[in-house]
Amino acid sequence: MKREIIFDPTPSSSDSPSLFYAAKMALATLGESVGLLWDASFHPLSIPLADKHIKQFGRNLLKESHTTLEVVGRSTINFSRSYVYMSNHPSVLDIPALFEAIPQSLRMVAKNELFQVPIFGQAMEQSGFIRIDRRNRQKAITQLETAKERLKEGISVWVSPEGTRNRTTEMGPFKKGGFHIAMSLAVPIIPIWIEGTEQIIRPGSFKVHPNRKTTLFFGSPISTTGLEKENLENLMIQVRQEILKLRPYKGASNSADPA
Repeated sequence: MKREIIFDPTPSSSDSPSLFYAAKMALATLGESVGLLWDASFHPLSIPLADKHIKQFGRNLLKESHTTLEVVGRSTINFSRSYVYMSNHPSVLDIPALFEAIPQSLRMVAKNELFQVPIFGQAMEQSGFIRIDRRNRQKAITQLETAKERLKEGISVWVSPEGTRNRTTEMGPFKKGGFHIAMSLAVPIIPIWIEGTEQIIRPGSFKVHPNRKTTLFFGSPISTTGLEKENLENLMIQVRQEILKLRPYKGASNSADPA
């Protein structure tokens, strides 16, 4: 599959991990959030205008962490239509990497707590991110209906099928919500394996390791057309298998059951 370096920032003068880069990333996030809310205060945000801020947010975080971004297999995908993207989720840096790597309107299904963060949470709300309350299953099901609306608007949606960031190298059990969305609208699922972000911002740490590379491996679209409720478990197994096939270093078996 074709490999492409799509973002290659100026290297940092030091390779040592530091909180300094994290502070720069936080300031960049704040600045882009304020800019989006400023625009929203004058007129309703259009999809292209929100996309501009979202893409700049992703690019700024890669720049401030001095992270090189590589994609593999992206050139085979038709980006003129909507998809549900599903991937592993090892690091907070996954989100900016996905925004830079996917050249179309993209929104995330994000945990409720992120919307409570001052300024940043308001910017997420304004730009069309999808809130989900993981502590309230019935409310979460209702909130996922918003994801369907985004897909109908021509916007693609990224879902972490594990439901949250994983602090290990293995994939946990999958949640069903994103699969229900894809099946109900017959939207293809694109599997992605994210490699390297967990080495840049490691689990449990705020220090950033600069001058490193992350790679996103894109798989082929998985059709959901004609699938019914009884096909759900098989679809979840198929998507898990396709994500793991993209993994460059397979390591141990990973066969956690769907949840």
